[in-house]
Amino acid sequence: AEAGKPESSPYHFRLGAELGYAAPILCGMDAQTAVADGGGSNGRASQQRNMEDSNQELGSILQRHAMVHLLLHLGIDVVAFDFDTFLFEDPRHHLETMAGTLQADVLVARHLDADCLNMGLLYVRSSRRTAEWYTRYFSWLHLHPYEREQRGLNSLLNFTSQEVSFRPQVPELVSAAVDDSNEFVSSRGGWLGDWSKLKFFHWVNPAETRSNWPSLKLADIAALYEAALHHETELALHGMSLGKMLGAASGHVAAAKMMRAILSDFIVAERPCVLLILDDLVPTNWPRLPRRMVCAGVTGDVESIIRFLHRIAAVLDTSKPDSFGLLHGAWTNGTQVEVEQLHRQLTEAAQVYNDRRRAAGGLPLHAACVLWRTAATQYWLQCDGIVLFQPGSAADPYRAYGRMLND
Repeated sequence: AEAGKPESSPYHFRLGAELGYAAPILCGMDAQTAVADGGGSNGRASQQRNMEDSNQELGSILQRHAMVHLLLHLGIDVVAFDFDTFLFEDPRHHLETMAGTLQADVLVARHLDADCLNMGLLYVRSSRRTAEWYTRYFSWLHLHPYEREQRGLNSLLNFTSQEVSFRPQVPELVSAAVDDSNEFVSSRGGWLGDWSKLKFFHWVNPAETRSNWPSLKLADIAALYEAALHHETELALHGMSLGKMLGAASGHVAAAKMMRAILSDFIVAERPCVLLILDDLVPTNWPRLPRRMVCAGVTGDVESIIRFLHRIAAVLDTSKPDSFGLLHGAWTNGTQVEVEQLHRQLTEAAQVYNDRRRAAGGLPLHAACVLWRTAATQYWLQCDGIVLFQPGSAADPYRAYGRMLND
């Protein structure tokens, strides 16, 4: 089962037939193609649902999960992956073997610079337990559309400490992450460059995402399909593995060079340092987490937070005394040690920002204050964010407590 837009599906079906899997199911997330299967020998979708009214949106991420859910209840093991990916060989035997060795129910991809699961690739062994788990996960995702599928997967498999709202009761499954350094790799964090092991590549948004990233990854994927399906590309000589072919620097010379050039851009010398805190016994003076990052690309260290505060202050209307900027967070993910560490970074960042502001004669005009939920008992709810305000204005949080900023 694949999720994504169908533009490259004919090429994928042709390559799938070359690699040995001839009937993938495409779950398109748009109004034009809801479900299609690639069983046709000509490599084109043999079934397509077209909409008379193009404004009526049927596409949804739920279609992918509905298909996985159905297949598991039919007793079929499932490999599901996004469509901004590329397969260098048929991964089924490798995944089945790994799952059998680990006695794992679920295998999931991740990316090199973080220790969390990524829904770009998902393998589920069919059993009564996994079918029940997926029924409850699917139902929860459908009933809570504001939640994210990936966050739910991490939480319900207990892979990370992330929490979700209205957590359902699910059977306990054994899950594991596939190798993200050389086998099932992505553009997020890169990979280590062992071509002989390469099986799958996912174009995940990098930590610093360029504005033209969508067009870049589509161009990369199209070029890889063109090279892989070139009439002089002979997979049989390399065990039906494009990765091994590239490692041997053979195949059609121009096509192979182009494929290697695209993927070599993402090779890194070593695995990035990712801090994984297993329990709350880690000392509170553990090294800081400059790699912790929000969706906007801001890391959790003091200087990055200060730079972000200055960027916000620069767009606030200083001619209006009550103007303010609220950087609000509903909760903070992580263990108690991680969350408290981030809270210290936020507190220090606000203090340093204000110290530098005073040293510059009160510029920028907006000062910073960390907001705390004093009634919250859970550690992940205690910080409400940072507010930027002009001292003495109606937005000044200190006025409510009869204090001054310098106190």
